[in-house]
Amino acid sequence: MTFFCPVCWKEIKAIDRICPCCGADISGYKNKEFEKKLIHALRHAEPEMVQQAVYILGRLKSIRAVKSLIKLFEQTDDALLKMKILDSLSEIGTQEARNFIIKVLIQAWHS
Repeated sequence: MTFFCPVCWKEIKAIDRICPCCGADISGYKNKEFEKKLIHALRHAEPEMVQQAVYILGRLKSIRAVKSLIKLFEQTDDALLKMKILDSLSEIGTQEARNFIIKVLIQAWHS
């Protein structure tokens, strides 16, 4: 299994408690809950990891991820990722998520 620093995303050894690349203390990261790790993975350097995190957060109906998903949508130019984010927001289904989807649809309609 390959391990990555949750701060700089460089490859590290499983036993590392301090990232040898960026010096971050990663000792407590293993104890974070899965949902928080997925939300953190939305900033991963590998696009495939980001897409996987978006997908899983939607399937988990992660209410805590809504703001981060919206922020990612607004920051990316990747049309496929945007579609996946909208799909996940739809799965989550909170009022905030629905309002954002409506806003995006209205903007697209007027473009």
